[in-house]
Amino acid sequence: MLAETNIRLEIDHYEEIRIENTNHCGYKCFFCPREELTRDRGFMSIEDLALVLDRVGEYKGKVDLHGFGEPLLDRSLAQKASLIKKVWPEAKSRIISTLGVPLKDNAIDEIVTSGLGTIEVSFYGVDEASYKESHGVNKFERVKENIQRIMARVRALGSSMELVIREFPTHDDITQPGYTKSKKEELATWLQEQGVKVFRQNVIHNYGGGRAYNKPETKGVCSVVWGFRKRILQVTWDLDIIPCCFDSNSTVIFGNLRKQQLSEVFAGEKYIDFIEAHKKNEISQYDVCVKCERCFKP
Repeated sequence: MLAETNIRLEIDHYEEIRIENTNHCGYKCFFCPREELTRDRGFMSIEDLALVLDRVGEYKGKVDLHGFGEPLLDRSLAQKASLIKKVWPEAKSRIISTLGVPLKDNAIDEIVTSGLGTIEVSFYGVDEASYKESHGVNKFERVKENIQRIMARVRALGSSMELVIREFPTHDDITQPGYTKSKKEELATWLQEQGVKVFRQNVIHNYGGGRAYNKPETKGVCSVVWGFRKRILQVTWDLDIIPCCFDSNSTVIFGNLRKQQLSEVFAGEKYIDFIEAHKKNEISQYDVCVKCERCFKP
């Protein structure tokens, strides 16, 4: 009975559900280890998304409809966002995107009216040169154009969708290429003129060992066992359940929702062994965790 109760807690206390609609991406951001991506690439089908929603059941928290890829490459993104809004009307959905994708007018309208709550734009440049140095592609002006077009349609259609700018992540030694205060202020003014009100900035991380920007932590139990990351459900485009977003290559797979209920996944040997290894700090068999900074957020 105690084991059943613990499993129930695993699947009832999510505050975030992260659903990868695709792991395809055309960018070459220098801090992103896409060259190490060896797992299959693809797009989650509408049917598979419906299955995920059914497996989870009632939910009112945060939903990310993206993963280790560019979500706007998915032509059924708006349809997926609408399905989430229909099944989980109180949930708050989001994508993180470069916005460096060609978008037709009707595609923008479909996204703006889909029920998607937020688009967070990874915008790591203050001009064309610095943008290309960060992202590996020269799409600075396309991104600006897409921001302008999306915000115009948000206003015209009376949409509540929010557009947020993610600035270059912070680090003691790694700084934004080409940064100058004047150029940043000029870009920020332009963004505010378009109606952008929120700017966010995170810290740069190792992507589970895909990069080595920070010294891996060797002590302390990661919150994947007890805190913040334990309360996140991470689902890949092909319905694998993995520990967290830093395992971008899905090297640790607990189970698959095409074949299993969530209760089966969290009662499974792979999940239990993973948790016990972290509790004992004996994680040598999980290379992605060995090279990670670990998360200690409650």
